Amino acid sequence: MEGEELKQQELQVKKYIRKSRYTKKKERKSKLSQEVQAHKQKISEIRHLEKDFICAICLQYICCSTSTKCGHAFCETCLTEYELLFDKCLVCDASIKNQEIRSCFLLDNLIQEFIERNHPSELQNFNKRKAECIQQRQKKQIQDWQIGTKIDIRDSNNIWCVGIISRIQPNKNNQAQNVVVCYVNNLNIQEELPCASSRLAPFGLYTSRKDIPHYNNCQNSSELVILLPTISDNVPQKLFIQ
Repeated sequence: MEGEELKQQELQVKKYIRKSRYTKKKERKSKLSQEVQAHKQKISEIRHLEKDFICAICLQYICCSTSTKCGHAFCETCLTEYELLFDKCLVCDASIKNQEIRSCFLLDNLIQEFIERNHPSELQNFNKRKAECIQQRQKKQIQDWQIGTKIDIRDSNNIWCVGIISRIQPNKNNQAQNVVVCYVNNLNIQEELPCASSRLAPFGLYTSRKDIPHYNNCQNSSELVILLPTISDNVPQKLFIQ
């Protein structure tokens, strides 16, 4: 009998321990859930001014936000087109020459939530612009990484030129990681860039355009043909710095 009583006591103790652990775990989970909800509530109470989400180039809500080295945000499409003609930030006039585009997904989410909450009628147009930006981004991706392939490359003067892939450096998975590109207008100049660099694009995407600065191949390579179309009525017309 004493042995059975000891077993019963042991079982009761084990049940109590299990119940205690379960209760503590449930309490921790409940407390964590309450903290998360409180944090979300604080975030939802943050108020942003509408002007904080407006692109200075197109004067619409920033779509697929990208930031410059000086910290100002623009639409990805707007900034990409703006850089083709100008090398100074539109807001503060700081140099943005040959910079890599930086995306900001947090700002994208904030703008999306702001439009949904305050201007739902603008959401359809915003989503349409986002789809167009993603489509344009896909067009800029080079699919054929092979030695001898012609591509567009942006040089140190911010001018798009024709280049030829002369060497490919693969990563551990045998995929193209860096490429060495030589310039067609000067085969003595070679440059190594990451495959993901915004300074590389499929052949003809930029070099075939007549509305952006390019080298006059008929004369000295240092000469530039400057064509400055109007991007927006709010963009100052200023000459590209050679």
